[in-house]
Amino acid sequence: MKYVYACITYKCHIDMDEAKKTKKYQKAAEVANALGIENIVVDICTSRNRHKHNLEQILQTEGNVVVVSDVSALGQKNEVADVYRRIIQTGNDVLVTYFGKGGVLEENELSSATLSFTKKQTLSLEQVIARLDGQSNFEFLSNSRKTVDPRIAAAYWQIEKGEKNQVEAIEEIGTSKSTFIRRVEEYIGSEDWVAGYLKALEDDNFLNTPNKLGGISDDAKKLYEHIKANPEEFDNYPLEVAVSFAGIDLDTWDRISELSIKEDDASKEEADRLSTRYYVNAHHLYRQTIKYDKYLKQLKYRQ
Repeated sequence: MKYVYACITYKCHIDMDEAKKTKKYQKAAEVANALGIENIVVDICTSRNRHKHNLEQILQTEGNVVVVSDVSALGQKNEVADVYRRIIQTGNDVLVTYFGKGGVLEENELSSATLSFTKKQTLSLEQVIARLDGQSNFEFLSNSRKTVDPRIAAAYWQIEKGEKNQVEAIEEIGTSKSTFIRRVEEYIGSEDWVAGYLKALEDDNFLNTPNKLGGISDDAKKLYEHIKANPEEFDNYPLEVAVSFAGIDLDTWDRISELSIKEDDASKEEADRLSTRYYVNAHHLYRQTIKYDKYLKQLKYRQ
């Protein structure tokens, strides 16, 4: 049997009608519709009660395929690896999906099954578990984001590079502002976004401009305070190293160091992938600090 599954976490228990209003359920419904699967199975968990009764019902038999819109549908960051392992060890498979370019559903390399529900072996179970265990908070959230319409991505970069303002870009696409902002939020942190950021950073001036889309994260505020207190670090070290000195996403930083000293190709490939993402995130945070600095100056002026 094929099931589209989602673990929905709330502070307190909610009924199914409320659960269906959540983004996680709506994404599950989109996947179910795209694959023609009728069975959408949901576990509603709280921070204290993490037992997934309905998933366990599926795992009572072998040969099922548990389909998720992204790995975060399996649960919280600290439990997804164990949930994934549990599914495989009970003789079932996991299909991790995402909407690629043009809105076409694709399978993530972490999947143990293909879109046609046959077994695949791109990565071993040990490699998948290591990948899931090694995710930073940023990457965990990023993996829950789908690739957006190429026109949205193009508009995002036109705005970020100062080639168009937001009003012009939205009018050209022919969408609403709320839809555009929502799609941008899905795009930031995706693999396509990382690739686009690397290309944008080829222009030295880009780094010294504030981000125009997206907010100012807590990590960016933390980095801002660290820059103010330790300006010499940003003169003497690469930006990503200075960001690690600020104590930002040290799990990923330590994971990169751990993988870099290993000799096997898989470890080196994973280290390169994580290094690229950390590098991009560091530069994105730095651009947010510029925006934050302007905000604080304007706030002080208004007061």
